Amino acid sequence: MGKTSFPINILQGSLKLLMTSLPWTSRPPSRVPGIYAIKRGKTVIYVGRSKNIRKRLTQHFSGKSQPVDKFLRGKSKRYKKQYIKLAWVKNKKQRCNEHRYIKGVKQLQKKHPVYNMKPGSSC
Repeated sequence: MGKTSFPINILQGSLKLLMTSLPWTSRPPSRVPGIYAIKRGKTVIYVGRSKNIRKRLTQHFSGKSQPVDKFLRGKSKRYKKQYIKLAWVKNKKQRCNEHRYIKGVKQLQKKHPVYNMKPGSSC
């Protein structure tokens, strides 16, 4: 059986939004559920999901439990402002769709987000 490719067109609009960049100081509105991406330069290094994206991103920038948290905590504000970008898409079924976004990002940038250790949630 041949290798099948993930059909990016299913999420094309949302994936395109996720691949765009906002300054690291930009924050989503409070209590928005969805999928978010953390980028270093033009490369997505982490894709995550949350019922409250703003709260979760704050946890990444101040936490130390996940590898991406440790990476972000170790960088200066100047570095973050210059190189770290955020993007998010509102998605009420974020728990079921995280794996799709990770696969889509992997296809678009030709490599897996370095700090995503798991394939992502699906239902």
